[in-house]
Amino acid sequence: MIQKQFKHLYEYYKLQFYQKLFQEINLNEEILSAYDFYCLETIYLLKNPTITEFSNFINISYPNATYKIKKLIQRGYILKKVSSKDKRVSYLQVSQKFIDFYNKNDYCGIFVIQKLITYLTLEQKKQLEAILTSVVEVSNQERGEK
Repeated sequence: MIQKQFKHLYEYYKLQFYQKLFQEINLNEEILSAYDFYCLETIYLLKNPTITEFSNFINISYPNATYKIKKLIQRGYILKKVSSKDKRVSYLQVSQKFIDFYNKNDYCGIFVIQKLITYLTLEQKKQLEAILTSVVEVSNQERGEK
């Protein structure tokens, strides 16, 4: 029952998020495709990957990744930062332009939680926080983080 209810909420708010996102993308003078957005979001969530790490993660060839990155750099969505330790290595970083676009579009998961907690009692909020903390700890362990 919990999965069914969560799926319903998630899909409802995800659709609202996509509707808002596509309106924003279509209004932008520089059309940002859904593929571009997902590439940018992946780079953002990977926290400054190299091109190799990015291409491996999304399972595309290095030349294809390089081409995509070059286009996103030209459009001002990505910055390449050369490693101070090894000048042959560059790290990808999303630009402030992307951060502003990303934050402006109120990511769906945050919206769902904000909506949900308005209906919870203080005790329910504490229980939810404890549950989410446990889930975060497990997911961090699975990813090898502290």
